[in-house]
Amino acid sequence: MAGSTKNQLLKQELVMFDEVIADFEETLVYTQMAERFNIGDAAVSARANDTVWRPMPLQVDSQEGLDQTGNFLGHTELAVPVTVDRVRSVPGTINSRELRDPSVLRRKGNAAKQKLASDVNDALRRQVAYYGSIVDTRAGAATGFDDVASLMAKFDDLGVPENDRMAIYSSRDMVKMAGDLASRQTLSGKTQTAYEKAYINEIAGFDVHKDASGIYLPAATVTGATVSGANQRHIPTATKKNPATGDEHNVDNRSMKLTVAATGGAFAVGDAFTIAGVYAVNMKNKQQTQELKTFRVIGVDSATQIEIVPAIVCDDGPNPTGAEEAYKNVSATPAAGAAITMLNKKASYANSAFVKGALEFIPSTLALDGQDGWATTKATLDNGLTVYYTRQGDINDLSTKYRWDIVFGTALLNPEMAGIQLFNQGA
Repeated sequence: MAGSTKNQLLKQELVMFDEVIADFEETLVYTQMAERFNIGDAAVSARANDTVWRPMPLQVDSQEGLDQTGNFLGHTELAVPVTVDRVRSVPGTINSRELRDPSVLRRKGNAAKQKLASDVNDALRRQVAYYGSIVDTRAGAATGFDDVASLMAKFDDLGVPENDRMAIYSSRDMVKMAGDLASRQTLSGKTQTAYEKAYINEIAGFDVHKDASGIYLPAATVTGATVSGANQRHIPTATKKNPATGDEHNVDNRSMKLTVAATGGAFAVGDAFTIAGVYAVNMKNKQQTQELKTFRVIGVDSATQIEIVPAIVCDDGPNPTGAEEAYKNVSATPAAGAAITMLNKKASYANSAFVKGALEFIPSTLALDGQDGWATTKATLDNGLTVYYTRQGDINDLSTKYRWDIVFGTALLNPEMAGIQLFNQGA
């Protein structure tokens, strides 16, 4: 903890604040599994609407032979927008009599801490649960090691980096896995933090954790879905020029719009699916795998147009670009009328898996000054998150308004390095 400032607060409030802050960070379990990114100069960030472009992992193609004349081409470096767009506050009131009782302040402070920590964890949790494009379905209920090993095989097939892999299972599914994973070593001789209590063990190359607030993904309702129209693919490009003004701006290449048709039901955000004839390829060696590429719906524009991750990138068109070859992620562009098979057949917890470097936590700040008419204090945690406590009195009834505030952003830089595992989906 660093950078604490205190001004015009009662002694019992300062004591309460320090007690709440003491273990605030350990409740932020997901921030310890994500990479932290500092957005930079506050003034510059404010002028850019607290948005910066972060580089995606660079992918390049290789060439055969000693003579490389004509192959010295520039590499397409892609970036994604990261925005600090979450301002979470817990406001409340306390009267002059309650201020005399330190336990009242402590209870209110601890309640605020639990809620704000939950907001941060949930924001990171949802990035993976809804934007992670790798989908591993299991026919039956969770069993244990075999489930994590299935994730390992899926990640390995796709060429996902092997370091810092995380897997988080809902409490309900972890109960069914507990017997098989009971051999984990527990930390003895000291009080465990929230992160340590959630940690199960390193299994099949993943740091496995329990999540007490997992995301429950509804069953898909759409039926008879197909791809409507041919040649639907995305050509990666770092920037795009406005033909009218000549201005050049960055392009977010993670997603694309897909035109579809269906005989019944409707697509929904969170749905997972495959497309007939569209197989996944390994992101490193570009070899076709034996499994169809999995996609997620992240937006529904209409009954016939959805936004999906990842964008479909393939080099099977005429004169493919170097970027298409380098970032190729499927074996073939979908054919017109290709059948779409939904993967979330039954409602299930979306158990998350990802590479730490793909998920980012971006803490930010507010400009609060006691001279503006309120009493305020703040503390910056080791993970960069600044927690604010501010209050202002009302002379009419001698009550006090108070609020706890945090500001942060989250981002999943590469949906193809994250995903979900769904149980009880049948054969």
